[in-house]
Amino acid sequence: MGKLEALTGKPRQNQAPVIEWGRGGGAGHADRWVQPEGDSMAERVASCSCGRLTARITGEPARISVCHCLACQLRTGSVFGVQARFRREDVAVSGEARAYTRIPDDGGTITFHFCPNCGATLYYEAEGLEGYYGIPVGAFADPSFPAPRVTVYLDRKHSWVVLPTDVEHES
Repeated sequence: MGKLEALTGKPRQNQAPVIEWGRGGGAGHADRWVQPEGDSMAERVASCSCGRLTARITGEPARISVCHCLACQLRTGSVFGVQARFRREDVAVSGEARAYTRIPDDGGTITFHFCPNCGATLYYEAEGLEGYYGIPVGAFADPSFPAPRVTVYLDRKHSWVVLPTDVEHES
């Protein structure tokens, strides 16, 4: 069984070779990109820490952002969250997920879907953005993933965090 088969639980069928960009990162994190033949776009693969919950994404992110809100700090265990927003029809999720719903600072609801085995969040859905899934950029385990273009909740940013100068700031 190859690494991609172990990651997805499905045998590879008529797919182009997987491009390996690095080693390490834990179970399920060696094969992250599949380059299809012809004019098709590359396919990204995101996964939880143990690899049991995955998302296969085609297409480019509609938005990549950094959130400094306190809820993202608590959820990630870091000083901010970084997420990429993809059109829902471009995302195929497989594996068992549990959900946690909360009310964000700006109202509505946001539902996080996480692996019941390792606890890592793989994607979220936000009220008002029903056509999209947000996926934490770290779930791709890809240092070459595009940089964020937007940052939010700057008033809650830790003073020592330095953002790229070309990032758009939203309140």
